[in-house]
Amino acid sequence: MFLLLSSTSLLTVHPSWFHARTCIVAGVGFLTDAYDIFAISIGASMIGYVYEKGGTLTVNQDLGIKVATPIGTLFGQLWV
Repeated sequence: MFLLLSSTSLLTVHPSWFHARTCIVAGVGFLTDAYDIFAISIGASMIGYVYEKGGTLTVNQDLGIKVATPIGTLFGQLWV
């Protein structure tokens, strides 16, 4: 029932600047989150090169950074 009502209401609404702006903001947010998730591998390598004596992070440090990234993304999407 809800799906039927929402689909018919979408057909009667006239697009406005608000709808375009909402789509643009959502698209930019998706783009920045995707970039953050993909760039963390390079960032972890750079952090290891700068802060560790051997030039690489330990397995646990690398895993911690890479696990914290999607958790932070989820937190940002839900509560910010």
